[in-house]
Amino acid sequence: MKKLFKKIVVLFLTVSMFLCHLIFPSFINTDTLLTIKAHAATNNVEGYFTYTVNENGNATIIDCDASISGRVTIPSTFNGYPVTNIDSLAFYNCINITSISIPDSVTNIEDSTFCSCANLTSIKVASGNQYYSNDDYGVLFNKSKTELISYPIGNIRTSYTIPDSVINIGESSFEKCDNITSILIPNSVTNISNYAFQNCVNLTNITIPDSVIKIGWSAFEGCTSLSDVSIGKGVTQLDFLTFSKCTSLESIVIPGTVKVIIDNTFSGCTGLKSLVLCEGVEEIGYWAFSECPSLTNVILPDSIAIIDEHAFAYCTNLNKIVLSSNITNIGARAFYDTAYYNDESNWENGVLYLENCLLAANSDIPVSYEIKSGTKIIADSAFSSCSNLINVTIPDS
Repeated sequence: MKKLFKKIVVLFLTVSMFLCHLIFPSFINTDTLLTIKAHAATNNVEGYFTYTVNENGNATIIDCDASISGRVTIPSTFNGYPVTNIDSLAFYNCINITSISIPDSVTNIEDSTFCSCANLTSIKVASGNQYYSNDDYGVLFNKSKTELISYPIGNIRTSYTIPDSVINIGESSFEKCDNITSILIPNSVTNISNYAFQNCVNLTNITIPDSVIKIGWSAFEGCTSLSDVSIGKGVTQLDFLTFSKCTSLESIVIPGTVKVIIDNTFSGCTGLKSLVLCEGVEEIGYWAFSECPSLTNVILPDSIAIIDEHAFAYCTNLNKIVLSSNITNIGARAFYDTAYYNDESNWENGVLYLENCLLAANSDIPVSYEIKSGTKIIADSAFSSCSNLINVTIPDS
């Protein structure tokens, strides 16, 4: 799927350039187009490898035949052209590779290069390579070991301690490492990149040290055995889908240094029973805690000003909600299909209130409606289904 996406993007760019030439011919110099065409990379095949050659005469591996197997040594040249680059997803889903050796000539390896190589047990880099290195366990790093680039999926070790030289845990670096049950992250790490531990289905616990500032998209998404998570006090943002579908996670404490919980961060955490949001958290994003049916109560600190759309939707057992006293906006259906929402006794003449906030109104409310005194917030789209509504009286509050 990821390789197909890359091909679609390339096709889109090619067609776009062609259409621009048709639509705006007077603005495009024919010589320029010919120059672009001359420099356009042509796919070449040598053995299992597909590569391109740029205008400087350097080769980039862009694909590898999925039938390749065993110990693989990347050539240092193709037809005399030095191999300097390995493209993103170049070895994607080459499930029969057991080890891979990278030559001195390689100067750039893109993210997710060895993604889904299920039986890859080690990555070895030639000692003379000036840009990359590996450790004794066959893990790929940059030369100075400040970035961990790729942990081989097929490595049978169940635990791993990241070296204390590492600052950045790279994109997809541990993705789908099924054998890993525990990871020790040192205090040197400041960034955990997108998809870093995605779908590590046997990872049971993780402690994120105070040194970490940002945790990327889907960093721990789909870690279905992850039951113990400690988030350090240096983290300022939890990103899109960071802990989504961590179905074994039962409790989480989010420190006040995290100002914004981005969209879908904990969506689908079906085992989540306890949620502690510390003072300092300011915004809960779209669908952030949606589909957490084990969650029964939520107490929001006074620092929270914004609850976005569907933030707690489909938390079907959530019946106790204590709002922040400083709420300024509640998104559409923020508490839709919660136990509180579905309890008819909480509705007053077809309108649902939560403390001093009006959350929703049924489509069959009268043509004239007076919002009760003391109401401070009207949630987004609260009256969106009320097609018969003609008059609304809004109180001074």
